[in-house]
Amino acid sequence: MSLPATPPGRSYYLLVTSVSFGTLFACMGGILFGVQLEVVAPARGTITARDMQDIRTPVAGLVQPGWYEGELAQASSGQKERFRVDSQGNGIAEAHRGKGLAIHAYQVEDGRRIDPNTCHFHRLSVGDILWPGQVLAEVSSLAGNKEPKVLLVPESAPCWVTVKVKRQMGQAVDAGGAVATIVPVDRINHQVIGAIARLEVEERHFGAIHPEQRVRLRSRMFNHRVYGEAEAKVEQLEPLGEECEPGKRRFFVVAPILRSPFPLVLGSSFDAEIVVGRKSVYRVILEH
Repeated sequence: MSLPATPPGRSYYLLVTSVSFGTLFACMGGILFGVQLEVVAPARGTITARDMQDIRTPVAGLVQPGWYEGELAQASSGQKERFRVDSQGNGIAEAHRGKGLAIHAYQVEDGRRIDPNTCHFHRLSVGDILWPGQVLAEVSSLAGNKEPKVLLVPESAPCWVTVKVKRQMGQAVDAGGAVATIVPVDRINHQVIGAIARLEVEERHFGAIHPEQRVRLRSRMFNHRVYGEAEAKVEQLEPLGEECEPGKRRFFVVAPILRSPFPLVLGSSFDAEIVVGRKSVYRVILEH
């Protein structure tokens, strides 16, 4: 014979409720204090180059941006090689390996002679690939009693590209004035060497940023869903901020680009996330 079921006492429901709420609070506490989330600082900016240089003239005068060029048969194989010289016939031949041969008064250092009538003038233009040590422009004195001052491409990189021409043919320029802006590029694929991201960061996020932090870049030119994200690392924090709109300020961060699945176009813009660390959920809630 079975006994009738005994109903639970009044304290039973209170116990169940207490255990349920205790379990819930324990889980919430574990999530709030135990779970760590990646924290990022939003930013935006543009692609530039570390070694971008303005070629400036040390004298005042009339500028002639460009050079004289032509082709010269190699002594051994007979193949054509290009050369670039100034108005006096001084310059270099194109270097396929190592340094190009020097040319002085249309005479190549290996003994070959250049016919001045075979040279034609090339006006400096944006996108021109430049050889290290070649002539870039000439500046003639306004008095006309001196030889032109020849401006040369720096030899600190294997190849350069012109990104801006600041003086046109025959335009007057003061001493120290910029004639052109150039950046170093790879000799083979002509990709920018030493590309960096210059990031704009809001003031409220700037305090959490430090050198060596990772940066994810999403190009506005190349869809990140197709091309992916570039990677950079914070190198320098510029200490002086500026006002971007009434009541708001912005600061700048420099981050060399380590890897990019898309071409790095100078001046192109991007959106970025600077990984500032990991924080527990409750800190993220309090800070937002």
